[in-house]
Amino acid sequence: MNNTLEYLFKQSKFNDKEKEAFKANLEQRLSLDNHDLALEEKMNIVMTCFEKNVNSVIMQIPDLEELFAFKKCVRKYSRVKMRAATYYNSVLHSEEDHFARNVDLLKPYLIQGQQII
Repeated sequence: MNNTLEYLFKQSKFNDKEKEAFKANLEQRLSLDNHDLALEEKMNIVMTCFEKNVNSVIMQIPDLEELFAFKKCVRKYSRVKMRAATYYNSVLHSEEDHFARNVDLLKPYLIQGQQII
């Protein structure tokens, strides 16, 4: 990722201060995006298990069997999702630089330094 960023910085004519500010902003945005995606994934697990297992009205005292089935579903579903994510990241795409691949896809659309007036 650093090689790709350096390549883009050479074309952009950023000074060192602007480069550091850009990198800090990019890191912050990635962190916030990852947090949002994690929350969305957790809510997806909870809602899927809730719809699958809980049939009683929310205002009532929940049935213990439903409650146990819901907890069991959340645990199992979370483990399966975590295994899938771990397998995908460690086995399938361990060597691939996703940022560099995305930038390579966008190269035809990037403004080249000599094209700027």
